[in-house]
Amino acid sequence: MQDLTSRPGESMNHFRGQLRPLLLTLAGSMIGSVLLTGAATAIGIAALGAASWWRGWWAAFAVGLIASVISTIRVALSLCGGIGTTIAGFFAGMVLRMLLMLGGCAAAVMLWRAPAGATMLLASTFYLARLLAECVTLTRAFWPAPKSPAASHATCTTTAAAAAC
Repeated sequence: MQDLTSRPGESMNHFRGQLRPLLLTLAGSMIGSVLLTGAATAIGIAALGAASWWRGWWAAFAVGLIASVISTIRVALSLCGGIGTTIAGFFAGMVLRMLLMLGGCAAAVMLWRAPAGATMLLASTFYLARLLAECVTLTRAFWPAPKSPAASHATCTTTAAAAAC
């Protein structure tokens, strides 16, 4: 989708037609990563019978969801620039999400008396799951899969080129 030779700040006019599907995919990956991580960690807490961890789970889930939404908005705003702008927006979103997660978890521990260790451990799973989902989504958007061998053979027009394929 994205030409790797474009310079930071150049317009991505050919990408703008595909911006809406990418934003929907980015939002879906954000929601999916938070919900799947929440479900997996909840199953783990229930299986272990660690009743004291539930307050930490709720705190980490709420903070993780809020941080993911805000950082996804930051990344989405950077998609209209060149690839350099998008990469800078990705790193800014990553740092913003980390700061929001740390600050939110610290506030939950101090104000809501959530268990510190459980809250921070569970918040790290939400952070890493969101980071992975965002990386996969943006990587697929900017570096699509190579053409299949059948498609590359269809482009061969001369006999010499066909022999090389």
